[in-house]
Amino acid sequence: MDRARAILADAIELERAGRSRRAERVLAEAAVWGRQAGNGSIESEALRRLAVIRHHAGDAAGARRHAAAALIAARSAADPTAEAHCLNVQGGVALELGDLDEARTLFEAARRLARSDVLLARIEQNLGIIANVAGDRATALEHYGGALQAFRRAGDEQGAAISLHNLAILSAGRGAFELAEEYLDQALRGARQVGDLRLEGLCGLSRAEVYLATDRVDAAWDEVEKARAVFSQLGSLIEESEVYRLFGAVFRHQGREAMAEANLIAACEHARVTGAVLTEAESFRELARLRLDQGRTAEAVDAYQRAGALFDRTGALGDRAAVDSCLAAIP
Repeated sequence: MDRARAILADAIELERAGRSRRAERVLAEAAVWGRQAGNGSIESEALRRLAVIRHHAGDAAGARRHAAAALIAARSAADPTAEAHCLNVQGGVALELGDLDEARTLFEAARRLARSDVLLARIEQNLGIIANVAGDRATALEHYGGALQAFRRAGDEQGAAISLHNLAILSAGRGAFELAEEYLDQALRGARQVGDLRLEGLCGLSRAEVYLATDRVDAAWDEVEKARAVFSQLGSLIEESEVYRLFGAVFRHQGREAMAEANLIAACEHARVTGAVLTEAESFRELARLRLDQGRTAEAVDAYQRAGALFDRTGALGDRAAVDSCLAAIP
């Protein structure tokens, strides 16, 4: 039992240090030791963390397989907290794949089992992401704000930083760019304080979005470059399509159409392969804008229609409506 706990603790430290490949091997070892020791809670946590690593690596099938095994181990141990963690991870994978209904069902099931304030805050945060994707910003704000308060009460700096990042995305979505930057400054400080490299990279991508929206193209380029370096260090492929998409957007703003096209096509393909449906939709939308700049109207319409169909799949009603407005404006 002590050996299983020690191996799991080593794996968690490797995760925090961004050594995902090594962490993956040690987590697999911890799962075996937990199973042999008859400790389903340790086995479940190791498998759940493996699921998250596979998810970040763009391996949706592997993530689902490990998460399902983790849930079985949690239930065999009659550990409702472990079960809630597993359901939350399964919901996160479903959300990335664009299945909002499945994700919502899983998050709500996790919430019914959760007892810890920190876990409840994580679930509230994920429900906020669903609300934001669906265009319900008021509900998203309620979820994010509640999660932030809960994380701060618990002294969970990492959770608070993630909430601040989500509040930044929400603010940018409604055009409150100064507020978004304030949230991103706070989120980045929190990410650096706890050593969360992935969140640091995500903050960079979100800041690049804000810079592009406010015509600071060179600054946006710098942020995407830094984020790319972070995700490369982590071996986190799920964000690679976002990096391609934002490089494509930067090149489009610079008038470098060939480079923009190459990066946006790569973003669409990479997002399709990794199952990142929302990123695929956003990439097609950006490609449509490029096609319009190039005077390739028929291809722009096709790209917008693809984006709209993908937004439909995810239940992103606000984005779908925005695409329809763009289509209606094309002569």
